[in-house]
Amino acid sequence: MIGRRVGRSPRPEPSRDAGPRALTSDFWYTLAYVTAPERRRLEAGRVRIWADAMVRAGIDRPRALKEVGRLIAAGRAAEARGSTPPIDAQAAALSRRLGLRRPLRGGEIGEALDRNLLRRTVRVAPGAKRALGRLRRDGILLGIVSNVLFETADGARALLDRLDLRSPFDGLYLSAEHPWAKPRPQPFRMILRELGAAPDRSAHIGDLRWDVDGARRAGLTPWLYTGLYRFESPRPAIPRRAGAPLVRIRRWDEVPAKFGA
Repeated sequence: MIGRRVGRSPRPEPSRDAGPRALTSDFWYTLAYVTAPERRRLEAGRVRIWADAMVRAGIDRPRALKEVGRLIAAGRAAEARGSTPPIDAQAAALSRRLGLRRPLRGGEIGEALDRNLLRRTVRVAPGAKRALGRLRRDGILLGIVSNVLFETADGARALLDRLDLRSPFDGLYLSAEHPWAKPRPQPFRMILRELGAAPDRSAHIGDLRWDVDGARRAGLTPWLYTGLYRFESPRPAIPRRAGAPLVRIRRWDEVPAKFGA
């Protein structure tokens, strides 16, 4: 099930003029970000939580740390193929590989990973809330499409609530709850179905090639957000394509004008 709706005031009816009338957005480094030091703390916490769980299961720490590296690499490879295994599935697969008599407790690990995430200082992209408010007042349908690999969907929702970023949106797709992730087109198709929007009247904004490729495959107009590139290294390589050049968005303040808002 796509994200639960929350109570909102009625929105205006979308106008009938040309151009996209729905916007979906990536989360990390599009709507929100962490600084480089905070990102290092977030990633170190993830490694520690997984390694500690393995040590409690009887695995020596050097091997546990090596297994965490393998786990992260396997998760990234799965994500590149368009799926993000939830934490309990990752824990079960790791338990089988290690031959543990008592499997790792995915629920406990997931809760610890979520606490680690929510301890971090996460900032909203400059101008994003103002732009989203303008889009909503103009009747633009809004949704989030986010890959969730290292924490749980509940943790992602809690972070959105803490940042006050759920209320502007009409739909929420978190890949940990579904078989598909970006760059596959299914996440975009499912969120548009939730919004009741047509792909050829919709745009997606995100900072990665997966956002661009997935949106294109689903029939949406891709917009590449570059405003937080300074926190990402290296910058994503986006191949040139025949036809209209890829639109690059440097500031959220530019987005409402794309809709005439």
